[in-house]
Parts: sequence; C-alpha cells; structure tokens
Amino acid sequence: MGIESKPKPPVMRNGILYRILNFVFFTSAFRIAYAQQVIVGGKVGNATEVLSAATISLNNKTTLSNSKGEFAFSVKPARYILIVTYAGYKKIEKEIVLTSDSLKYYFDLVLQPSDEMENFVVLGSRSIEQRSNLSTPVPVDRIQLSKLPARQVELTRILENTIPSFTAAAHGFREGKQTVPASLRGLGPDHTLVFLNGRRLHTTASPWTFGVIGFGTVGVDLNAISSAAIESVEVLRDGASAQYGSDAIAGVIDLQLKRSTGMTSIQLHAGQYYKGDGEAFSFGINHGFLLKNNRVPADKQGFLNVTGNFRFNNYTQRNGEYDSLVYFPFPRNATAAQKDVVKMLDNEKIAERGFDRKNHRPLGDNRVFNTGFTVNGGYPVSKSTSLFWTAIGNYRFCNDISSNVYRYPFRDSLRINTLIYPDGFLPYIQSKTPDINLIGGIKGITNSRWHWDAGIIYGKNSSKIEVTNSNNASQQYTEGINAPRNFNTGKQMFSQLTNNINFTRKYSGNLKSVKSLSLAFGAEFRIENYRIKEGEEASWKNYSPGMGKEGGSQGQNGFQPANAVTKNRQVIGTYAEVEMEKTKNLLLSLAARYEYYSDFGSNLAGKLAARYKFSKWLLLRGSVSNGYRAPALQQRYYSLITTTSRNGFLFRTGTFPNESPIAKAFGISPLKAETALNFSTGFTSSISKNISIAIDGYWIQIENRIIYSGTIPDLPAVRGILDSNGFKDVQNVRFFSNAINTRTKGLDIVITGRWFIEKSTLETTLAANFNKTSLYGSIQYAKNLPDDSTYRGLLVNREERCRVEDAYPRDKIIFDLVYKAGKWRFNTNFTRYGKVAQKGSSPAINPDEIFTPKIITAMNLCYLFTPCLCLTVGAENIGDVYPDKLKYKSNTSNGLAPYNPNFAAFGCNGGYYYVNMAISLDNKK
Repeated sequence: MGIESKPKPPVMRNGILYRILNFVFFTSAFRIAYAQQVIVGGKVGNATEVLSAATISLNNKTTLSNSKGEFAFSVKPARYILIVTYAGYKKIEKEIVLTSDSLKYYFDLVLQPSDEMENFVVLGSRSIEQRSNLSTPVPVDRIQLSKLPARQVELTRILENTIPSFTAAAHGFREGKQTVPASLRGLGPDHTLVFLNGRRLHTTASPWTFGVIGFGTVGVDLNAISSAAIESVEVLRDGASAQYGSDAIAGVIDLQLKRSTGMTSIQLHAGQYYKGDGEAFSFGINHGFLLKNNRVPADKQGFLNVTGNFRFNNYTQRNGEYDSLVYFPFPRNATAAQKDVVKMLDNEKIAERGFDRKNHRPLGDNRVFNTGFTVNGGYPVSKSTSLFWTAIGNYRFCNDISSNVYRYPFRDSLRINTLIYPDGFLPYIQSKTPDINLIGGIKGITNSRWHWDAGIIYGKNSSKIEVTNSNNASQQYTEGINAPRNFNTGKQMFSQLTNNINFTRKYSGNLKSVKSLSLAFGAEFRIENYRIKEGEEASWKNYSPGMGKEGGSQGQNGFQPANAVTKNRQVIGTYAEVEMEKTKNLLLSLAARYEYYSDFGSNLAGKLAARYKFSKWLLLRGSVSNGYRAPALQQRYYSLITTTSRNGFLFRTGTFPNESPIAKAFGISPLKAETALNFSTGFTSSISKNISIAIDGYWIQIENRIIYSGTIPDLPAVRGILDSNGFKDVQNVRFFSNAINTRTKGLDIVITGRWFIEKSTLETTLAANFNKTSLYGSIQYAKNLPDDSTYRGLLVNREERCRVEDAYPRDKIIFDLVYKAGKWRFNTNFTRYGKVAQKGSSPAINPDEIFTPKIITAMNLCYLFTPCLCLTVGAENIGDVYPDKLKYKSNTSNGLAPYNPNFAAFGCNGGYYYVNMAISLDNKK
C-alpha cells in the first residue's frame, strides 16, 4: 500500500484572492491607460455637400478631411482649440474640453461662405499675404477644375467655356488638333506667359502658320498638360512683364498641379457628335502618395502625386459637294455648248472611275491620339526647408486628312504622278509631337523670415511631319510607278532651360505709419535652342527640273538643307517688387524688371498698381505698366519653300529668315522686341453676401508688333530682287517683321452669385468680354520695293490686317448656372460669340464674308451614386448650331467647304453629346 500524497497548498497566483486582485488591478490599469487617449472626429461640409481636403487643426496636430469630408484625431484628454479652414469659407475656431468620461467626440462642422465669396490667388503679387480675387489690385481668375462640371477634358476647351477673355482656335480643318493656339484679351498667343507651378513653360517648336487665331505666333501647347493632373488654374488679366518677364503683355496663366495624397481619382469620358462621327474617349487616373518625415508637423509632410492620361478623337466630316470638273478642262474661250459637252464627258468619266464628289476630300476634325504622364512631388528636408520636383511627358499623334487640297487630274496634272494616281489624290499628314517638362528645386524660410526658392525647369517640344498617300511628281520620269508615296519632311525642335532664384519677406508690426510692407527680388538665367532638321531628299528635291513637274512631297514640302538651322540664345534677368499696405484700405505695388538677350539687347519694364477699399462693398483698383515681348527664335529663323497651284500653274512661295540676305535685299529690318503700354482700371463689389461684381477696363498699345506677312506676289520689282539673289524658281515671298502698331481696348465683367435654398445650392456666373483691336500709325513695308500703292500694301495686306482687327470675336458673353440638390447636380451654360469678318487679300477674287453672332448652349446632369462615384450625361452645343455658311462660291473651294472654321471659335461640327464618370477612392482607410 503506497503512501497517500497530500495535496500541496495552493500557490497565491492560482488562488481566488489573487484572481480578484489581478482583475481589479488590470481593469483599473486598462481604464487608466485607455483614458490617456480619446478619439476626436467628425465631418466637414457646407449646407449641401461634404468638403474634402479641408484643413483641420487640433492645437499642434493637423490633418485634411477625406473624400467623404471625414477626419479623426487620437489625443489625450485636455483643453484644445479646434480650427477648420477651407478656401472661400469662413474659418471655424472653437475651444473644446476633452475628458476621460467619453471615449469618442464627434463634431458635425458646417462651413459658411465668406462674405466676399473669396478665392485666394497667387498671381499678380509676390507678397506672402493671401488675397482674394476681389481684393487684388489687378484682375485674377482662379478656377478649381474639380469644382467645374465635367464637360470637357482638354484644357483649352475648359478655359474657353469659363473665361470670356480667353479665346482658343477651333479644332480641325487645319492640323487643328496638333496644337490649339489660345490667347487673352484679343491679343496673340505669344502675348500670354504660361507658368507651370509658378515657373515659365516652353513654347512649341513650330510657329503657327495656319488659320486665323495665332497666325504667325509661337505659343504654349496647353493641351500637353493633362487636365486630370491640374488642381487649379489662375489667370492674371493684366500686363505683367515687369513682374514675370517677356510675353506677359496680355497676362499670365499659371497651371497648379495636384498635391493631394491618399486619394485615387479616375476620370472616364466618352462622346460623339450628333452626326454620328468624331467619337471621343479619354481616360485619366490620379493617385497621391504620402511621403512621411516624422521630424516635421503633419501639415508639412511630403507628397508624390502621379497622373496617367489617354485621349482619342476620331475624324469628323463637314464638307459639301464638289461641283467642278475632275478629269477634263474647258477649252480656251469655250462656248456654252462646248462647256456642256465637257461637263457630260467629265461626268461619264466620274461614273466610270467611281469618283465620289462628296467624300473624296473630307473636311473636319482630324484623328488624334494623345497620351501622357505627370509626376508632381515635394519632400520636407526639415521644418524650414523642402525639395520639390515635377516631371511631365506627353506624346501626340495626329493623322490629318482634312488640311490639304485634293489634286485633280485635269487641274493639277503638274503635281501628279499619273502612273500612281490616275484619279488624283489627297495627301495625308501625320504629325508626331512629343513634349516634356522637368522641374526641380529647393525652397525654405530663413530665421529672419525670408521666404526663398531656387529651381530649374527644362522643357522641350518637337514636331515631326510625315506625309503619306502622296508623291514627288518629278519622280514620275525617274522611277515611274515605283516612286515613293510616303515622305519624312523633317523636324523642328525647341528647348528651354530656365534657372531662377527668388526671395520674399513681409514686414509688419514694427513699421511706423505703414500696416505692412513686402519685399521681393530675384534673378533668372534662361537658355533657348531652336533647331530645324532637314527632310529626306525626295521631300524637297525636283528630280526632273526641265519637265515642269512639281518636285518635293505633296501636302507638306520638306525642309531643305538650306532651311536646316541650329540657333541658341541666353537671357539674363533680374527683378524687384515692393508692395505696401499704407492702411487696411490702401495698397500700393511697384515692380521693375531688367532682362538682357544675347541676340538683340536689353529691355526694362516697370509697373505700378494700386487698390483702395472704400468699404466692404466697394473696392477700386488699377495699374499702369510698360511691357515687352522678345521675338521668338522660331520667328527669327523659320524658313521653308512651299508650292501651290493656281489655274494650272505652279507657284513656289519662300518664307525666308528675317536676317537672311534675301530679307535684307527686300529691305526687311531685323526683328526687335515689341514694346507695350498697358492701362487698366476697375472696381469690385460684394453687394451682398450672395453676389459679387468685378468690372475692369483695359487699354493696351503695342508698338513694333511682329506678324507673319502676307504673300508678296510675283510682280516685276519682286521678280528682279529674287532673280538677282539666285531664287529664279521662287515666285512669292513671306517674312516675319515688326510691321504694325496696335491698340486694344476692352472691358471684362464678372458677376457671381450663390444662394442656399433649404437643402440646395444655386450658383450663377455672368461673365463678358468686349474688345476691339485697331492698327494705328504707319505700317511697315519692304523698303527696297517701289514706294507706291501697288507695293506698299504687300507686307501687310487686307487678309493680314483682318487677322488682327476682325478675326477675333468682338465680344464673348457667358452665363453659367449650377444647381445642387442632394445627390443631383444640374448645369446649363450659354455662350454668345460676337461678330467676326473674313477678308481676302483681293476682294475681287475672294469677297469679304461677315459671320453673325451665335449662342451656344450646353447642359449636363450629374448624379452622385455614392461619395465615390459620380455619373454625368450632357451635351455641348445642344441646339446643333453652326456658323454662317459662306455666301460666295469663290470662297467655298468649288462647293467643298461650306464653312470656314478659322472664323468660328466654337467649331463647325455641331452638337456633341457625352457621358462622363468620375470615381474617387479614399485610400487612407
């Protein structure tokens, strides 16, 4: 029998008493530990919708509301100051006391619009002080793209639909979707300086030598920047050469890229015209990444915002029916009976060959593929210093079949290799346009409160043209049916490297008799390069000069070795700006800028602007400045020889560089800078908490304005100069020259309103621009041509004068209405385009046309299925309005062209309907 083991006394940790003490101790400890942190959260919105990206601060902690307007903090119980801010709304500031009695605090925060419905702007002043567009001394528009109805995806169309003083060329008919020239206040595209994140953008490589708007100018390709990557656009409608440099005679456009983090947004757009063509599709995706640095506050963290985009536009066709001969010409001095016989024979041949009178030459928009990416970022190195960078790449392919004329067998026999094209042909132009921008830099604040930044931006644009379905007619005698049909015509390239450094400081509090004083100064160094690369030999050479056939590729002649050029220039500039608030009512601003150009000299510009606030309801403002615009390298050195056909004869037209021996032989002076005087005055008023008004008048005088001349024809004196300089095979010439002086007078009006009606919001905008540009003083002429009525009007003929004075709409009025209720949003827009005129160089050949004003209506309806998904359906030009048809047959290309799209800012395609889907995903959760 074994020994019975006695149980051991229980150890304390297993005892009941220990368990009770353990429960009490850890429960209390848990409560004490948990009580150290409480959750503070809520939602930010206005009367009708949530507000994303609102700034919420809780003492020294800061965050942004997400796409649903929500925010959250985890903090210890204590007394806090809660501050909520959002542009255009009154700040909320309240004291809250958090105790351990509650584990979660929730605040439903409803922001009220500020009394002046303010939008803070950056342009127009380098002061650190934030001001609304109603309190600046010069007019500035600020457009937040995310707040606009989803109507268009191309930036030029968005601005065209929003800002009356902004005019963009209509699409199509003339390589119109390669680059869309755009301008402010009825001036040229090269009179508007364009910024990207506050830094100068490069221009296009090719000067615009088609159409009306921007003819002969070199502007910025705004559509190379994806609208999906842009947060806001600021438009300064005032001369600003003294502040920002050359080109800013009409104003400045600044594109601000997105900086958001933790969000993914997707934009899908699809549509087509009422006619069933012109299908359009676009896709854009944007995502932001947070780049953390634990050594800096939450509101100063880094970011990396990335955008990808793709856009496709298909052909449209808006041509009439060709009503002339195709295969057989009329005999010389033919009788009516003989003409009838020729017409009969021609129609029989047309039927036999299956020639299509209507569809053999489409006229309309071109097929365009556009793709690109955008990277925008910044990273705080310390609490006072941060890095910034941007990279943008865009590639556009345009297949153009509408900008060329058809080569008919009877009329263009000298231009056709009949072995390849017995029925004639239509050349196609394929343009390839890559565009890049790279920005890098560093910025910070010194201990003495100087704000500084140093950065570099490099940009490059190139344009390569290839011609297909074409021929070099002179090769019929050397290669016959085996002659090439496709040609590389060469390439143009322009690059720009800009380095700058800026310093700004605001003084306040310690100044006698002055409320505040801001100082700014800086310097810039810029290098520009322009290059023309020759095309392949067959694109420009005549292989059988004695046979009378045209040499070179049809549709686009190639650049010859004599056209090839590589030119550089350097620009050094420095500026200073002083802004003083004498009192809270009086603001004065003074700016000066000096720039030196290595290729033509220096310029000095100054500007004085003032604002006086009589009361909360009335503010007067105005400015006076002088400005300048340096001639573009493209305008100085572009050259090309092209061939046209008229009445069965070939005419070669040479555009020669401004400083070439042939230009000097004609007496064309070397290009110099345009100089300008700019006066503006106006007032703003918040006549109630719901309505604001801004009215600004302007007067702009430009001396030595650069234009692309009219075609100087083959007259005896012209023939003599060409022959003596070795150009016996050239009949006509064109030059860039400082030929004219202009004065532009105008008025901008903007009236905005916003009303909160129960649970809905009504927003209205009535905006208008009225302007008139006129030539004044003497008009330059080719000095070595005879000084008589026959020759004096050749450099600036009726057509070129019309392009400046009458081709831009005299007025443009926009009325926009947005109604929001619950998950619905309705938008309607009416845009009235004023009268324009078309004038040819010879009214006897091409009579003048007057195009009456037109009103274009747009409507769309948006439904917010979830906070993340919005679907929009709508229509542009809902009334299917077209410009006036051409009245004179001689202007219609024998019936083929019933419209002239160059004189219709809204285009010639009619109504367009679309569907747009916007998806917003919050990745913070």
